[in-house]
Amino acid sequence: LANMSEKLPAWGFRSHGAGEVMALASDGVAVDDAGLVRGDDGAPAFITRMEQSAGKISGNRIALVGRILRERAELNAEEWETVMAPGMCSASIHIPPGRPMLPDDCDTSMRDAAEIIRRCLPQYKVKSFTCLSWILNPDWLALLPDSNMAQFMRKLYLFPIKSAPT
Repeated sequence: LANMSEKLPAWGFRSHGAGEVMALASDGVAVDDAGLVRGDDGAPAFITRMEQSAGKISGNRIALVGRILRERAELNAEEWETVMAPGMCSASIHIPPGRPMLPDDCDTSMRDAAEIIRRCLPQYKVKSFTCLSWILNPDWLALLPDSNMAQFMRKLYLFPIKSAPT
């Protein structure tokens, strides 16, 4: 289990009704032209804004493929539950080396982990899984669309993190 960092660039929400999910960028994130978190001191294309007031949550949307959009969304706080935010506890996914990521195995592993956490660690109220790894680069979706990794990534809501220059 991990306590989500105060520097996390995203918040996750799930609608009470249909179970729809949406991610909004944290306030003050420097974003480049591709919708990624700036990893250097260069001039950003834009800076995100996130606000919570009077029963509303508004901010820059994050597309499912992990790109921060200039487009802003406004959520009714009574209709959406916060499931990932700075300071909240999240189950951390580890991707082990040397084994294929078979889709059914991934589904079973996450389902089993959620049940074990609910049963054995109920005090933590975990509402999300997170994985902060370079291997979840959204470019793999286009470069290797039929790969196990791409299939796994399509089950997730990707969000960008600041990375070091290569």
